[in-house]
Amino acid sequence: MKTKILTILLLIWSFNTVIGQNSFYNNLSDSTLELTKQKVIYDPSYFSISYPNGDVPSDRGVCTDVVIRAYRKVGIDLQKEVHEDMKQNFDKYQKDRIGGINNKQNQKVGKFTKNGKFIEEYHSIRFAARENKVNQGNLTACVNGRVKSAGGFIWKRLGIKYKSNSPIMVGENNK
Repeated sequence: MKTKILTILLLIWSFNTVIGQNSFYNNLSDSTLELTKQKVIYDPSYFSISYPNGDVPSDRGVCTDVVIRAYRKVGIDLQKEVHEDMKQNFDKYQKDRIGGINNKQNQKVGKFTKNGKFIEEYHSIRFAARENKVNQGNLTACVNGRVKSAGGFIWKRLGIKYKSNSPIMVGENNK
């Protein structure tokens, strides 16, 4: 008899857990769909945001901002959750985060003449600076548009650049 009661209680608990999870995922899905109805301009610019619950302007953002906003609508602050998890489990995260793939210093850059002719592509600012004997800070300033050139060349981050809300590729194909 006790086994039957425990089995029934376990089944009820399992059913409630599944229903609860489905409810969460449905709410998250509804929140995400709701966000797709808002007009948002793709803007990969860097914004300084508050902590916790920081956000870029609601009419701006990138795909991850949609994910963050959807979770926020169901009561979860991913910014805070990731920060807290990293504090407690830092050793489980990528060891070389500073040199990680998402670090802007490790994104592809192109070397151009002052006339705009493409010369060569480098896999990172750091590598381009070392190979060309150019100060990395000066090269970074050029890539970020703070100075016109570094080491006698124009430097540009290669990848997607947005003008007038339409993506164009920058680099070898757009000499």
